[in-house]
Amino acid sequence: MKNLFLDGADSQPKINFDIDKRLFLIEGESYPEHTLDFYSPILTWLRDYIHSQQGDELVFDFRLYYFNSSTSKVFSDIFALLESSVRAFESIKINWYYEVDDDNMLEYGEEFQEDFPALQFSLIEEDDED
Repeated sequence: MKNLFLDGADSQPKINFDIDKRLFLIEGESYPEHTLDFYSPILTWLRDYIHSQQGDELVFDFRLYYFNSSTSKVFSDIFALLESSVRAFESIKINWYYEVDDDNMLEYGEEFQEDFPALQFSLIEEDDED
C-alpha cells in the first residue's frame, strides 16, 4: 500500500497519510463543493489501510482552520471507523490542534472527543504567531 498525499487547495485540506511513520495529517480548510466526492477516496484508502494493519500506535493530526458541516459529518465517519478498529492497534491518538482564540475549533474537538471516547484525543492549543 502506498502513502496518500493530496496538496491542499482553497477549499480542500492537505492530506498526508504516511504509512511508514503511521502519521496521518489533515490540514487547512475544508469546504469542498462536493464533499463526498473529495473524501470518498480518502475514506476508502483509510478503510483499506486499517483492515490490512494492526499492532502499533496510529497518530492522526487534525490542523484545521475552518470546515463546513458536511466535512464535520465526514470527520465523524473517520472517527467512527477508527473507534471500531481501536482493538487492532496499540492505540489510536487524535491530536486536535486549534488556535488560541478559536473557540469554535476547540468546541468541535471537545465534541468529537466526547462522541468517540475510545480514541485518545489531545486538544492542543497553538499560538497563531508560531
